[in-house]
Amino acid sequence: AAPGSTFRYANNDTLLAARALRSALADDNAYTGYPTNRLLHLLGMYHTTTGIDWRLNFVLSSQVWSTARDLARLGELWRNDGVWLGKRILPEGWVTYMTTPSGPQPATGPGYGATLWLFGPKQGLPQGTYAAQGNRGQYIFVVPSADLVVVRRGEDPAGNAFDAPRFVADVLKALQ
Repeated sequence: AAPGSTFRYANNDTLLAARALRSALADDNAYTGYPTNRLLHLLGMYHTTTGIDWRLNFVLSSQVWSTARDLARLGELWRNDGVWLGKRILPEGWVTYMTTPSGPQPATGPGYGATLWLFGPKQGLPQGTYAAQGNRGQYIFVVPSADLVVVRRGEDPAGNAFDAPRFVADVLKALQ
């Protein structure tokens, strides 16, 4: 397909962004530098491990092992527009950028922004809901209109996908 004409999810953008951050921050210590000390530990995410490739680049599109509480902290950072405990961690407007449809959109299912999936009424959720989705059933859903972050850590075998949007809708219903 011609560039920019068809949606196709791939993790290349995340891999390139992680490498660009490492270069921009002149951070060659893959074990204690970004994102460990400059992001994860700022959020209190002390139980999260990020995998690296053979060149010591963070993968970040996968190979992240975390607890539900640590993932919820990341969701809270997004929910609060990049501010954590009163301190701006992400540039102003970054969460809006991440949650704005970008490029061609998927033909079915949720939309896609800058690394986050975009949900709304078509999926039975409030407009403006967004999520990070792991490749085996891990989710961080943010529902801004409800001031809610929902985390699901699961292991979905192939062919048995968990209905995460329905789960979040059920959580919202239970909270009403």
